[in-house]
Amino acid sequence: MPELKPVRSITDRAKRYRANKVHKLRSRCEECGSRDNLGVGHRDGDEANNRPSNLFTQCKSCNGRQAVRDKKAGRGVRTRQYNPRTSAAERAKYEAIADKYIRLIEKKIGARNLVIKGPVNFKTGGHEVEARRYGDRVTMRLAAPETADLLFEFLHECAHVLLGHLWQEGKPDSVKEQEAVEWAAKTMRAEGIATPKSTLAEHTRYARSFMTQNPGATNLAQYVQAAVDHTRKAHDEGGRIIHETPKAKRREFAREIAFRKGYRGNPSEADALYRKFHGRGPDKIYEMQVAGVDPYGGHPELTSLGPLIRFIVGEGVVLGGEFGDEVKEAEWVREISFVPSVARWHEWLEADDRPIAEAKAKLREWKVPDLAAVPNSKQLYVVGGSYAIDADAVGQDPEKDLWDLGNVYLVEYFSQKRFDRFEPINYFHHFSERSHQDWPRLIYDRVHRLLSLAGGDYEVKAAGITN
Repeated sequence: MPELKPVRSITDRAKRYRANKVHKLRSRCEECGSRDNLGVGHRDGDEANNRPSNLFTQCKSCNGRQAVRDKKAGRGVRTRQYNPRTSAAERAKYEAIADKYIRLIEKKIGARNLVIKGPVNFKTGGHEVEARRYGDRVTMRLAAPETADLLFEFLHECAHVLLGHLWQEGKPDSVKEQEAVEWAAKTMRAEGIATPKSTLAEHTRYARSFMTQNPGATNLAQYVQAAVDHTRKAHDEGGRIIHETPKAKRREFAREIAFRKGYRGNPSEADALYRKFHGRGPDKIYEMQVAGVDPYGGHPELTSLGPLIRFIVGEGVVLGGEFGDEVKEAEWVREISFVPSVARWHEWLEADDRPIAEAKAKLREWKVPDLAAVPNSKQLYVVGGSYAIDADAVGQDPEKDLWDLGNVYLVEYFSQKRFDRFEPINYFHHFSERSHQDWPRLIYDRVHRLLSLAGGDYEVKAAGITN
């Protein structure tokens, strides 16, 4: 066994390491009984005295209080902490390396498509370093590379962009994380910098955790179904899913269920369709009532696909243009619009950095209705809003209660979907694209001011409205 250095020759941190080897921690603090933040305490306040009789289990809070008492009484030895700092030359080298790889990312995706937020300051509690893709744009929140550990964090996030992980949705997260760890370590070696072992080990453990974790229920619909299938005190499949769902996720689901029960009972089918269509759960649930009539065919639940912008109706309509929303020829055609000007809406929405909250507020101000679907995904409805259609504008008899406004060739609605990274987008759907003969008809109830679609060969799927 090698001979130990004398106590006077080692740092105070090394003294604590020696104390941890001599004393076996108990399950509770010997002063207050706490189970948290336990360590080895020295009864006389001298960390050089590592006799077993001088050591005991102590929590961090009690250790701090003891240090105050010892200082007032003149006992113990003040700790001399040694934390080596990064030199100015090393910091400049780390920053040059970071700048080099940011330039590589800009070259790969284009400087206009890269948004860098931060740098993250770990001293003030900021610790979420990440790289995310929103359409063609990549947003990176990075740590300032002031130390070798932080440079590794920096390069790890750069790896996700340079290795194309943000565009590889089918690749397992465990593989992406391990590749990023290996790339960051290899890059630091190539730059002549030693990778901190503790940081490398921590990231490797994090990457491997993706291979062993079992998320249980990943969405509310799965959790509700598991609860329905589970019999209390029985070891069945539903109980297994509930047990494997993390506690934090179970609490989130319980709050969501309690919230929804307070409004509409159990909207599981509508919720499932909403999640299938948008890629995430709804943030609001509305109850729509029309006196004296059930405008939604007796369906207790409807799923909002997004605010409705316009319909294009007519006969013999041929559409073209960049987005397929320009009329090239027609026997007759009309636009049923729910915004003051479709062209100005497009220009306004496409302005740089338009906040999504501002767009939604504008649509609420105009009282735009929603395009909605029933849970079996076979019927579209126009829900809510405040609109009235002028008989002369659509060539109808104002004394008739129901107006047939013609074949619907196009519907435009505003939405956010997971496969478009929840970017706010105007979506267009051309009805009967394949058969060119089974278009839905747009019907207007003049008395109750309600629009509905009759017939058509469309369905609602996760990708959108399909024929």
